[in-house]
Amino acid sequence: MTSNDDQSLLDFLTWNSCVSHERQLFYVATPKVACTSLKWWFAELEGVAEAVRNLKTSSETDPELVIHDSLRVAAPHLCVHSPEQLEEIKKGGFLIFALVRNPYKRLFSAWQSKILLREPYQIEPYLGQAFVEYPIETKSDVAGAFECFLEYLNTNEKDDFKDWHWAPQYDLLKPQLFPYTFVSKIEDTTELNEALRTHLGDAYVNPFTTSKANESLIPYLPEFISPRSRELIELLYAKDFEAYGYSLELPPAKVNFSDEHLDLALKGIQLLRGRHLRITEIRQHCNAEFSALLVDKNWLAEQREVWMALCKEKEAELVDLQGYCATEAQAFEATRAELERLKVELAQSNAALAHSNSELQRSNAELATCSEDGVQLEARLANSVLEAEGLRSELVQASSELVQLKSSLAQTNSVMAQANSELAQLKAELARSATELAQSGSELVRSNTELAKSNSELSRSNNDLAQTNQQLEWSRAELEKLKVNVASLISEREAFALKHKRYLSVHHFVETGLVSRLRKAGQLVKGRKGE
Repeated sequence: MTSNDDQSLLDFLTWNSCVSHERQLFYVATPKVACTSLKWWFAELEGVAEAVRNLKTSSETDPELVIHDSLRVAAPHLCVHSPEQLEEIKKGGFLIFALVRNPYKRLFSAWQSKILLREPYQIEPYLGQAFVEYPIETKSDVAGAFECFLEYLNTNEKDDFKDWHWAPQYDLLKPQLFPYTFVSKIEDTTELNEALRTHLGDAYVNPFTTSKANESLIPYLPEFISPRSRELIELLYAKDFEAYGYSLELPPAKVNFSDEHLDLALKGIQLLRGRHLRITEIRQHCNAEFSALLVDKNWLAEQREVWMALCKEKEAELVDLQGYCATEAQAFEATRAELERLKVELAQSNAALAHSNSELQRSNAELATCSEDGVQLEARLANSVLEAEGLRSELVQASSELVQLKSSLAQTNSVMAQANSELAQLKAELARSATELAQSGSELVRSNTELAKSNSELSRSNNDLAQTNQQLEWSRAELEKLKVNVASLISEREAFALKHKRYLSVHHFVETGLVSRLRKAGQLVKGRKGE
């Protein structure tokens, strides 16, 4: 469907039709044309009437009228939901029927049940209008109030009726667009009844037995139709008169309705109007509450989005922090490995230092031994020098006595030669001792040099160890800070999770306790259009 008329027909049939695929039956309900009785008949035929009665979500004030908004809830398979479903009905051999009614009687019945009694749903859009506040105390007041209502329709709704109850039947059914098998007058249903009997067979139940469902307190009487009211009905519903062959003459009344009956009915109407007015006020209050709840729901939805965004942000921060902690942990592990390596090197350095100390001690011991040998050599040299001095003294004495001792010169020369030989030996030994002393001094210098190098390496190792210990202490301090930050973030996350859980509880409460009611209320509001 593409045109406005097609869409309008689909909207109407969605709320005002019953389909049975099993029985190949499709009923289009015309508001104020026995639609309440026929919908109950259809529900009984399909075995869902008890389910409709047991459903307690209807906003109707009359138990008989709950069929209008509860059938879609209790038995959605009996309702039309799509253009494709309508196309299937058109081509599937269905018996498609609708009923129409004399426009005079239909309009008076619609006005009496919806406007005169101030039916809450229908009256709400018209509150404050003159025809709503029109005082009703006598028969002439009834005619005047009905005429006032028709004047309003002619002025404000003749091109676009806001309620299906007083929209022209031709505009609702659109027979030019939909292939009805029967569009029967409610005043003569013989042919349709026989067709239903044949079509349904053993399942047939007469839908047109006398029923008092949605019966009017004030029945139609010709005297309630003023000349102006008649003129307006003929103007507004000309297509109904023409298409369905209704006479423009006022139809006669079916029942006798005395003035006493009218007075009693007017009293009942006053009571019902008061009750319906109160229901309207309650309905408006509920609508205001629903609107506030919708605002709260939207706020909760916005808060949910904010919390979800914040949650994602915190999760991203936590992931980044976990990555940072992992990086720092890797760095810490690398530092610890480096520290272990330095410890190994330090142990090796200590071992080398201990070895160097051992070598130094051995060198010192050898040096001490050499020093003792040198002292002994020096002592011997001193003795040799003293002996040489004594020999020189003796030589001088011998020289002075040379003359006297010429005889003993040979002996003296021999002694002298022997002394010189011993002196040469002493000098050779002294030279050898000096050489050995020089070698010992050189070894001592080399040992001192190696010791200085070892001490320097040890000092450098100690410095490196001190720096490593400082870095390790700094890393430990940073790790403690990270642990504190992680603990804080975990605490914040747990607090956030608790808040989020509370939010989800509130959201679940709103979704289950309020939103479902709002949806049902929305369905009820839409369903009232089909009454």
